[in-house]
Amino acid sequence: MKKLLSLVIAIIITLSIAVVPSNVLGKTTNVKKQKVTYMPRTDNFVYSKGEVYLKGDHKENNLYFVDKKGKTQRLTKHNKGEVIQQFVVRGDRVYYMYIENPMAHDPDYSLFPCFLKSVKIDGTDRTTHFKKETRFGATLVGLYGTSIIYCDGWNYIRKYKNGKTTTIFSVKYMNQGGILFSGKLYIGNKCVDIETKKVTSFKKKQMLYNKNYLYYLNKNNNLKRIDKNGKREIVEKKVKKIFALNDDNNVVFAKKGTSKVEKYYYVYYIKKDVKGKKYKLCDICQIEKACGVKHNLGDISKVCFDDSGVYFQIYNGMVAKTSLTGSVPELVYEEETYIKETGMDTDPYFSYYDYFEGVLYTFRGKVKYTVVAGEYM
Repeated sequence: MKKLLSLVIAIIITLSIAVVPSNVLGKTTNVKKQKVTYMPRTDNFVYSKGEVYLKGDHKENNLYFVDKKGKTQRLTKHNKGEVIQQFVVRGDRVYYMYIENPMAHDPDYSLFPCFLKSVKIDGTDRTTHFKKETRFGATLVGLYGTSIIYCDGWNYIRKYKNGKTTTIFSVKYMNQGGILFSGKLYIGNKCVDIETKKVTSFKKKQMLYNKNYLYYLNKNNNLKRIDKNGKREIVEKKVKKIFALNDDNNVVFAKKGTSKVEKYYYVYYIKKDVKGKKYKLCDICQIEKACGVKHNLGDISKVCFDDSGVYFQIYNGMVAKTSLTGSVPELVYEEETYIKETGMDTDPYFSYYDYFEGVLYTFRGKVKYTVVAGEYM
């Protein structure tokens, strides 16, 4: 019996020595896990439950959800003049900001009725989180954990799950260009920590971001990348402009050529399966030649890319394409040809008054081109 009692005491002593209080191990054991950041979309979002996409134009649009079996559910039923600006998906709920009749309001004399709402992906349980008339509209910046981050034109506000709100940062002049990335707000030349509201300087010339990376040009024209953990690295030096990103580690950007006469612009592609691998795609003169333009040397208006190649849209709406590893550009889209091919209603009698513009965009992982009727100012 005494031997058994001695053995039990020995085991207790051993365990008491082995179990060290958590505060002795240092701060790392008590580090709070960073909340998940959900960023806004203006086109479509594919995730484990299916796909949410926005369909319509600048006058009227609606949200839809497609499940894994292909069944489509319309999430919103907006009338003409109700335009969704951004939407964010978290689990089985979609959050979206929309403005009533933005085309019918003059910001100098009237206010924009803005609404921040959410709805489940089955179209039920629609909730209003924010409603306000503001001269400059409102923006859904993103979601951070269970809270919503939005801007009412002057103030960046965090709304908690319990309905409580707090102002993260205020601007002196109207600015809704804030970006939410990895627990921080990037507004102008400032970086604001959402949790602590600590403001630090973040000077840049241009910035684009996706789910995993934030790319920016610093004052020395270096293209830098920040990952979700805050690690920074230089992607390329002497960069003129960032043109396009996707959800992977891929980026298209431009560099000024060595020729002082032609002022060539070179575009590179960071291939996702080879870290840091660069491909020279083409220059602006080659793109203009493919589009039938002679040495106008205008800038590229938009760039999109998918697994088939990189698409460059120039100032007159034409689109040229190269391969992902670089090739001689070829013309793939032209407004007039596209209008004829798609059979759009272009009555010659009214053609003088009609105005059409080509729109290049990426939808469901593929580059698309369409022609929409514009409006003269």
